[in-house]
Order: sequence, then structure tokens, then C-alpha cells
Amino acid sequence: MDMRIAGLVADLLMRTCNASSVERQSFTDGSRYMIRFSDNNNMEVHLVDRGGERLFAEFWISTYATPIMILEYMYSNTEPSSVCREICALIRIISDSITRQRAEKAAVKQNNQPK
Repeated sequence: MDMRIAGLVADLLMRTCNASSVERQSFTDGSRYMIRFSDNNNMEVHLVDRGGERLFAEFWISTYATPIMILEYMYSNTEPSSVCREICALIRIISDSITRQRAEKAAVKQNNQPK
């Protein structure tokens, strides 16, 4: 596949995965799309298109200075819709896990308060 698919995947994520904004950066041999999601976990997915052969999906949350996960897709066998479905599913899993951890920490904190 000679065309770059990062923009197509970013567009699909905006339409189908509760994304709130997207920002694009261009560089000499590719581009980066930073897609932010509207939940309260401050999640972002960065789609990095390098040289028209590979697409990287980096998963970021605000509490870490580096991505928590990076997936690599080769263009020769990548469909934008399947990449979008996979990213949406992973966002839901990560977001649910973060929400559950916050609830557990709040419950522990409340139980440890003096009475």
C-alpha cells in the first residue's frame, strides 16, 4: 500500500472512538497525529507514519513521560478500519483499568481515614 494511512486511521478514530481532538505534525519522512480522548483519564494515541512503510501507534497517559505501549503495523498487510478497531478496544481496556485503579485507591484511602 503506497499511500499513508495514519490520516485515515486518525479520521476513523475521531468518528468512532470518542476522540475529542486531533493535532497533526509533519516532518520530512512522515507525520504524527496526536488524538486525544474525551474521558477523564487524559489518554492520547499518537499515530506516527514513518517513510510510508510502517505505522506506529503510541499509547500515552498523562502520568507517564513515555508511551505505555507502542504497536507497529506494516503497510503491506494493514487495513485502516482494523487498526482503528484494535486501537479503540485497547483504549477502552486501558481506560477501564485506570478508572478501576482510581476507585480502588479511593476506597482504600477512605477506609484508612481515622474515625
